[in-house]
Amino acid sequence: MSSLEENIEALERKSQELEPTKEQRDELNKKMISFCNDFIENTEIKPSYYQGFPDDNKLIVKTDKVSLNELLNAYQSEVVEKGINPASGGHIVYIPGGGIYTSALADYLASVTNEYAGMYFGSPGAVKIESKVLDWLKGRFNFPESSVGN
Repeated sequence: MSSLEENIEALERKSQELEPTKEQRDELNKKMISFCNDFIENTEIKPSYYQGFPDDNKLIVKTDKVSLNELLNAYQSEVVEKGINPASGGHIVYIPGGGIYTSALADYLASVTNEYAGMYFGSPGAVKIESKVLDWLKGRFNFPESSVGN
């Protein structure tokens, strides 16, 4: 076996660490759901703006494994609790989108299945969904049926 083949096989074995088992996925999902539920349940009591800037040291990409708890803690303190809180009812400056739980689930589903809506051949169903949503939006905002874009 060539050195190149050995390197490819070694990288393949290493990359398997990125594919959790069903049990590991279940545990990761529980932690994520708990984090999201806590965020949603406490949205009304959280400020619409957080002072301060993220600690760069807490956002460094590491080559060693890091627990999901550690990542969620860093996300909470360095992302969620810095700057505007667009999920807050007190945030009325502009509409950045998101913050709708069912929409997040749809994003999750699209991310897990890795659908690509950028071209019809790649995922005709995903492109159709995008087109139907755009058609619906045109109707809601009284755009002419001939309007195009995505």
